[in-house]
This record gives sequence, C-alpha cells and structure tokens, in this order.
Amino acid sequence: MFQWRLKLREAKQALTAGRIDEARRIVEDVELRDFLPAKQLRTEVAKRYAERAAKRLEAGESVAGMEDLAIAEGAGAADEAAEVRSQHAARVGDRAQARLQAGEPKAARAVLQKAEQQGVSAAALRDLREVVDLWLDSRRQAGLADFGEAVSTLQRAGRLAEAFAQETASAKEAIDREAVELATRQKQHAEARSRLHAAAAGHDWGEALSAAEETLALAPNDSVTLSLRRRLWREVGLGQTQAPSERTGGRPAAIAAGGVPAELGRKLRQDANNAPPSNRSTRSGKRIGDTDAVAARADRRLLWVDAVGGFLVCLDDEVLIGQPSGTAGPAVSILADLSRRHAVLRRSGGGYTLEPLGPVKLDGREITTATALGDSHTLELGSPQPGAFGPGAAFASGSSVVLKYTRPHALSATAKLELQSGHRTSPTTDAILLMAESCVLGPASHCHVRCPEWKDDVILFRRGEDLACRSTAELVVDGEPVSGQGEVRPGARIEGEDFSICVELA
Repeated sequence: MFQWRLKLREAKQALTAGRIDEARRIVEDVELRDFLPAKQLRTEVAKRYAERAAKRLEAGESVAGMEDLAIAEGAGAADEAAEVRSQHAARVGDRAQARLQAGEPKAARAVLQKAEQQGVSAAALRDLREVVDLWLDSRRQAGLADFGEAVSTLQRAGRLAEAFAQETASAKEAIDREAVELATRQKQHAEARSRLHAAAAGHDWGEALSAAEETLALAPNDSVTLSLRRRLWREVGLGQTQAPSERTGGRPAAIAAGGVPAELGRKLRQDANNAPPSNRSTRSGKRIGDTDAVAARADRRLLWVDAVGGFLVCLDDEVLIGQPSGTAGPAVSILADLSRRHAVLRRSGGGYTLEPLGPVKLDGREITTATALGDSHTLELGSPQPGAFGPGAAFASGSSVVLKYTRPHALSATAKLELQSGHRTSPTTDAILLMAESCVLGPASHCHVRCPEWKDDVILFRRGEDLACRSTAELVVDGEPVSGQGEVRPGARIEGEDFSICVELA
C-alpha cells in the first residue's frame, strides 16, 4: 500500500543528488503518476530540466539543451522553458548580428537556419532572417550581372536593418559599405563587358578572352558573358577535346581547314608553347605528357555550397597539380613553391595512380615512378633544393605542400584532396574533388562534401558531357522545380528546403 511512498522518496533522493533523469523516470511511473506529491515532484523535476537546458545551451550544447527544453515543457515547466528559449534566441541573435556586422550574411544565415531547425523562434530572429535573405539575394543578382536589381535589393535590406532594433545599426553600416562596393563593381563590369564585345567584334581573340575573364571575375554567373566565352573557346579550338590526326598533321581540325584566321593560329601555337600540356582534356585519350597535345583548359567546375564552402571539381581523368601558370595553368593550381607541372593524378578503372614530375612523397616515402593509390594517403609536394633537379631531388625545408587524399564514399570512385599545409589553391577553395561518375553532398561522414545541417543527400552525376543532379528532396534548379533529374549547366543554382548550391565554370 505504501509502495508509492518508497518510490517517491527514491525520486526525491535522486533529484537531490542531481540525477534528474533517474528522478524523472521514477515520477513518470504509472503507479506513482496520479498521487499529488508525485505531481508536485514532477513539476520540480521539470524545472530542473529547464535549468539544465539553460546551462547546456549557454555552453553550446544546443541539441542536448533543446531536448531538455522539450522535456521541461511537457512535464509542466512551460514558463521556465519559455524564458530559457527567449534567452537562447537572444544569444542566437547576437551571433547572427556579429556575422552581419562583419559583412558575412552567409554565416549569419547558417546561424539562423540552425536555430530554426531546433525550433527557436522569435520576432527579432525573423527580422534578421529577412535582412539576411535580401542581402544574399542582392549578391546572387550581382553575380548574374543584374546590378540594378542587386542595388535595389540591398537598399531594401539596409532600410529593414535600420528599422529594426538599435543593435542592427552596425549591420546597416556593413550593408552601406557593400552598396558602395557594388556601385564600383557595376561600373567596372560595364567597362569590361564593353571591351569584351568590341574585341569579339574585331576578332581580337586574346583581348576578348582576357576581357571575358575580367567580366566574370566581377559577375561569375553573367549568362551573356558565359555564353560568349564558350563561343570564343570554340572559335579558338579550345572549347572541346580534339585528338590530333594524321590528316591534320597534329593540329586542330578547325585550323587545318583554314576556318580560323591566321592571327588565331598564331595565338594557339603561342598558347601551346607557353602553357603546360597537362591541361589537355584527357577524355580524348591523350595523356598529359604527350608532346603533340594542344594545350586546352582543364574541365573544371566551382561548387559553392552555402554555409559549407567552395569546392573545385575536376572532371578530367588526368589532373595536373602545380603552380599557377597563365590562362592554361594546371587543373589544381596551388600558390606555393612548386613546378608548373609537379605531379599527375590519373583515374583508370575506378582506381588512381600518382605520377611524380617533381619531388613527391607518399605517406612520408619519396616516390619516383607512377604509384597506385589506396583509399587514404598523405601527399607531400616539395620544391627541390637549389641546383637539384628531377624526381629524386631533395626537398626544400618548410616549402612542402601537404595534401590529404581520400576516397570517402565506398560506392563512388570520386576522390578528394584537402590541403593540410598553410597553402591555398587558385581559385581559393576548401577542397578539390576528382569527380568520377558521381559526387555526393550530404550530412553523412562518407559524403564527398559534408553538409552537417542538411536532411537529404544531393547527388551530382555525369550525363553525357554535362552534369545533372538528383535527390530524394525537392529540388529547384534555376528557379524551376525538378522532378527526378535536373540538368546542371555552368552558372546553375540548385536549391532545396535547407540548402543552396551554385555551379560555375572554373
């Protein structure tokens, strides 16, 4: 008859000792639940959960803290839980504000998205999210060369930031600074595109390509310039892989047929002499070391994943690593004391080999011949000491580039390179993906691009000479809903409920 009293005393002792999970388990017992002293103790336990939630959230343990809050609310401490939520929302707002003040709206959005997924809601956070979304929309519009809309959208973001709480004043200042930069960028873009069209009309291919690169540096997703640049590459014979034949004497067919002006032929020969032959697209079967290969740009994409980072995707079967060199530099250009042609990674039959063209160590052991790779290695690319040449040359101290090579996904031949030393790639990215047939982006540790906050995977895959995407989640590509598979052209934007990806030509 008094069994419930013994259990109640046991629960009180557990609570006094700080074992609130044990205390909760006892007071939730059906044999104890209906007694008034048990109900009162249950409320006290709920308050302790709210207190622990506050401590965990303040310490950055957001998942555990939110779980404690949910328990507190369900057990009768709704008021205490609401106060903790309010305090946590204020901290989230402060972190997002700090990112906005630094001019980092993407980072601010990541902070706010995480809070939203945890169920944190407050009017101030919704206001901040509106500012963030407008700011990022402005950047997207500027990337598309729609500078008029970009300026207008950024001005709206500024007005909203100014209308909100006093704490957003510094965000308004950051927005104003970007508006000034945007106006300068708009003027520079107009001048560069004007030069581009004038050079293209005059068949000055070198100047046209230079102006195209300058234009895209200012507006990377400018569809007009991207389209014109592709036509320019086709004009100069670099837009596609074309194996030399006996009939053309090892020259591109367009030049052999006289379909390109003599000025262009001279430019091609000059490019072929000055640029490393490694940038030859290897889908044609030509190898990087072939001396008769016409220099061509490596087949690459830049993958920008909001709140995650930037990734260089190399699509060729042979990838040259080296120091940046002109318009036809290595596929993986590293700002370091390396040779222009330092090492080659080759993919064949789902496996990879590493060929040293300069000093290379694999897992601490110097290699001098092509070596098969497994699933994980450390690559060390060094510069030879003065006066030393060839693969056997000694490494110069402190100048080595260290790369981590992995094959993250057991069902994909795509490999990943991550810089472990203090060097940077050009363009600057977080990692390099040597893409085979597919590339997986998602929350799991084995994904090629790990996106911890995502709910579903997104898979990029080859479809002929192009890329496509698919996911179990609903996708929108360039503003159009996608059912099943979607085509991914250069400049495409892939969006889902909790993610956004931009794909650009590199």
